[in-house]
Amino acid sequence: MSTIDLSMYPNPPNGFKRICIELEPKDNEEFCKIELIPGKKMKVDCNQHRLAGELLQKSIQGWGYSYYYFETKGLIMSTQMACPEEELQEKFIASESKIMRYNSTLPIILIIPAGYDIQYRIWNGQEKTNEAVEG
Repeated sequence: MSTIDLSMYPNPPNGFKRICIELEPKDNEEFCKIELIPGKKMKVDCNQHRLAGELLQKSIQGWGYSYYYFETKGLIMSTQMACPEEELQEKFIASESKIMRYNSTLPIILIIPAGYDIQYRIWNGQEKTNEAVEG
């Protein structure tokens, strides 16, 4: 259970839930990013599937903090290949992800519709950069 004070963040409306991601402190956080991936677990065939939706950044008036709101109508796009096997498999069907700065000093707060989930991936960069060459 989180020990972070979430009182300044909005409560989720009916049919939604609030997700809190607390990041571990890292050395050189300026070289790290976090990718937020909203989606839903569904039973699907062998085609490629994508959930239509958008992760919107919202501000909390008077606090200067942000939170994220996942907006979706639940529409799924997919390729239309013929699948050799008829059996459906449960997969996480992702919407468009959002990559943002890694910051362990503040929680990442998301409000998403009930029945949906958030997965995330940590990206680690390096201090050394490479120079692009004119071609």
